[in-house]
Amino acid sequence: MGTMLLALFPLQLIIFPGEEIPLHIFESRYRQLIAECRDEGIAFGMPLAMDGKISQYGTEVELVKIIRTYETGEMDIVVRGKRIFKIDDVVTEVPDKLYSGAMISWLDIDATFDEAVQENVLRKFKHALKLANKEFPIPSPIPANISYIITPKLGLTPAQKLEILSANPESKRQEILLRHLDRVIEALKKKTDSIKLGQSGAGSAQYFSQN
Repeated sequence: MGTMLLALFPLQLIIFPGEEIPLHIFESRYRQLIAECRDEGIAFGMPLAMDGKISQYGTEVELVKIIRTYETGEMDIVVRGKRIFKIDDVVTEVPDKLYSGAMISWLDIDATFDEAVQENVLRKFKHALKLANKEFPIPSPIPANISYIITPKLGLTPAQKLEILSANPESKRQEILLRHLDRVIEALKKKTDSIKLGQSGAGSAQYFSQN
């Protein structure tokens, strides 16, 4: 696949394909960007901003809706993840734009998976849900790249999410996901045991997204 210029909106978070998240837009450069999304139907890229740098991988997102526009020009919006990209070259100054961009190439998503590994992922995810007293219906039939659906629900750090987002094929994503599920399950078990013992501070470790 060839490269193309994509507007960038780096944030300290990771969004997965198909995932929807709310954002509050206040900087003038990103108000300009969202206005163009609204008026021209363009999409933009969200790489992870961390330690003064941006990640090489990110997700193309589209504007779903503008919930509210304030008198100051700030906005509350909802965006949805689409495709995953790799940054080839950052373009700090885009002509006539306040925001930056990048020459990117699309990640060729490989949905190949190991059936036994996927069954293990689903089993441990359901176990973690039970420990956390949460419910999340698994789509049926199981969609391709189920890791993109499960990962946002686990409350992982942005760096941990990035590891899964940038991995290929799906079998590798699921192997990484298994490691994180084991840690989540262990932490949830300790939390449950602490509650049974009546220890304070047992709820300090938070797992599972509220979305």
